[in-house]
Amino acid sequence: MQIGKGFLSHFTIMMGPYGLYQHAKIQVPLLPEGYCTDDNARAVQMLCRLTPLVSAGEQLIVRELFQRCWEFIRQAQIRSGYFYNFRSATGEWLPQGTAESEDMYARIIRALSEVLHSPDFSEYHAEASAMLEPIIKRAPEMHAPRFWAEYLIATK
Repeated sequence: MQIGKGFLSHFTIMMGPYGLYQHAKIQVPLLPEGYCTDDNARAVQMLCRLTPLVSAGEQLIVRELFQRCWEFIRQAQIRSGYFYNFRSATGEWLPQGTAESEDMYARIIRALSEVLHSPDFSEYHAEASAMLEPIIKRAPEMHAPRFWAEYLIATK
């Protein structure tokens, strides 16, 4: 499979100092909308799958992008099994309101599972496992069908 040449350059444009920006207008990141954990988790999942499909030179870029998105997820962890979702463009974590995003947890589960199954990111396996286990234990608290669909796919 051949990945389009402009893909990595566009992805790189969408990266900020803290991870992947949440929204853009074509190729211009919308900075006031900041970042979100589920988009960075989705990026981690995609970058794991992309790594074996690109050239050795592009793999260096993919690993750098992965590292920034991974760091975003690490920093989003409030405590074991609990994560922030939204971050401002200046790096402050934003209040979550009264309800957590079950979609975010589903995306984190998928990303961590993808890392655990990726031989290209074996140095992250222990950390991914340590983050994943407490979220899995919280699964009975979740009710959204989207969460359960992603959970079932990730934990098959």
